[in-house]
Amino acid sequence: MARLPETFLLGDCRSAFLNEFSRIIRGDEVVLDVGASTGRFSLVMVKKLSTGKVICLDQSEEILQRFEQKAEKEGLKDRIQILRGEASSSGLENESVDLVVSNNVFHQFQTHP
Repeated sequence: MARLPETFLLGDCRSAFLNEFSRIIRGDEVVLDVGASTGRFSLVMVKKLSTGKVICLDQSEEILQRFEQKAEKEGLKDRIQILRGEASSSGLENESVDLVVSNNVFHQFQTHP
């Protein structure tokens, strides 16, 4: 079974997402990006936050290492917190984030009987 690229199905959803994100933020939020992957959304979001930060959660150590290198290269590493793990067990305290976002991660969630 082949997986179609999301742009084939949805078009470029990134610009619509970022427009809405920009509309609702104050700039000091803590944002949790579930399934952050290589930071496609995280890096842009953190640039739109004046004093806030983005917590980037993903299961893949390798992908998070590449993402961390990107953040450092762009001078954003101090405003990004990288967490490896599952969304259901992130270790974050209740109410420690202001906004949660995710993109194309449903395939990573396990169903529990």
